[in-house]
Amino acid sequence: MSAGHWRNRARWFEEPVRDHDFAGLKQVREALEIDVVAGEYFPHQIHSYAQMLALGAVDGIKPPVEIGGITEVVKLAHLAEGFGASIHVQASDITWGFAPVHANGAIENMVLLEVHPPFEQTHAAVRNPLVVENGYVRMPEGPGLGIDLDWDIIEQETTEVIG
Repeated sequence: MSAGHWRNRARWFEEPVRDHDFAGLKQVREALEIDVVAGEYFPHQIHSYAQMLALGAVDGIKPPVEIGGITEVVKLAHLAEGFGASIHVQASDITWGFAPVHANGAIENMVLLEVHPPFEQTHAAVRNPLVVENGYVRMPEGPGLGIDLDWDIIEQETTEVIG
C-alpha cells in the first residue's frame, strides 16, 4: 500500500520506538505526516515527559492513569498543553475504566479515550459498567468514581481478608 493510503486512515503512530529513545522518536516524528504519540511506559516520570515534549520528540503523550492516578495525569495534561501537545488515556485499568473516564472528562487537550477490552467485559460485581455509545462514554455519576459495586459478589469471590 502507498504511504498516502495509510496517511488517510491512520491518525497517529503510537510507541514507534522505545520511550526513552527521544532522538529516535523525533526522527520518526519528523519523517511522518501523522502524529507520534509515546510515553505509555513512563509511570511517575514527569521529567521524562517534559524532556520528550521539550525536544519535540512527540505530538502527544500517553500516560497510564492506573499507575500515576488522576492527579498526575492532569499535571501531565497541563505540561503537554504548554508544548501544544495532546494527551491520550487508555481506559483499561484496575477501576474498569472509571478513573480514566474521569481524567478524560477533566482535561481539555485530551484527544481520545482508548478503550480495550470493551467495557461490556467488566467484572460481574460492577452494577453500572461503562458503555460506549456512538463513540462516546457517558461520565459516571455517584460518589467517588461512580462505581456501583455488588458487595455480595465481592464477598462470594473473596478468598482471604488481610488486615
